[in-house]
Amino acid sequence: GKPQSRRNVLRAVHAAGDATGLNGEGRERVGVHDLRHSFVAVAVSAGLTLPEAAALARHANPRVTAAVYAGLPDSARAGLGAKLATAFGG
Repeated sequence: GKPQSRRNVLRAVHAAGDATGLNGEGRERVGVHDLRHSFVAVAVSAGLTLPEAAALARHANPRVTAAVYAGLPDSARAGLGAKLATAFGG
């Protein structure tokens, strides 16, 4: 019933990262902000617009989302030529 403290949330995220093998030796531990990056990346990959993803991430300005979170994964880069050809009737 009560809100969790930030420290307890971070402990839970660290434990989940440990359990899944994401926190390995020589790697920085997965944190809460990593979940935010993943969420925005998945949302954009699923077809949400930057303003929609920004609203869900609670950014006041979609430019923050575009500049910080909306990197293009290699899998999306591979399909850019086909999208461009389709857009221009090729």
